[in-house]
Amino acid sequence: MNPELQIKLTTMYNQPQRYYHNMSHVNHCLGEFEEYISSRSSSLSFEKEIEYTLWFHDVVYNPHSKINELNSAKFFDEVSTSSLCGPLDHSVVFALILGTQNHQVGSESLKEAHNIVNDIDYSILGQQQKVYLEYIQNIRKEYYFVEYQKFSKLRKQFLVDLLKHDRIYQTEYFHKKYEKKARANIAKEIDMLSV
Repeated sequence: MNPELQIKLTTMYNQPQRYYHNMSHVNHCLGEFEEYISSRSSSLSFEKEIEYTLWFHDVVYNPHSKINELNSAKFFDEVSTSSLCGPLDHSVVFALILGTQNHQVGSESLKEAHNIVNDIDYSILGQQQKVYLEYIQNIRKEYYFVEYQKFSKLRKQFLVDLLKHDRIYQTEYFHKKYEKKARANIAKEIDMLSV
């Protein structure tokens, strides 16, 4: 990535309203992606586009907004017209960023890439308990303006909905790596929110 662009993105990710959706989250995602790439025995379609998606998927973040992913995709679109991004399929990055909003797969041709991005974005759910507890505390800090009972109700519904899925992680790699621990972490958080 162009150093000038990297500095700009890092500055945006270090804004004071960010406790979880910050540069640490991006670094975690990039680290997960690097490990995933190393584990593969074959090449990956859209590898560069996935990397850029991980950089840009939360670059515009306002906890009061419901369109952060769209705004992040639009920001990427603006930046990608400059020479800062280099050769990429820009429409793929745009679609992958939008796909992180509801963690759903868009077009069939991008299914593998969507699944990888979404699994990486959800990898925090399968971390060790100390890291997971820090994550939920930081999410709460980002939504400080939401009254606690309302926040708890919405958060609990999100978690219950996650557990209803047959699989949280769609790729075999992340399913094996995090599914069991993620389900345990989510169940514990639901219990905490029920008190």
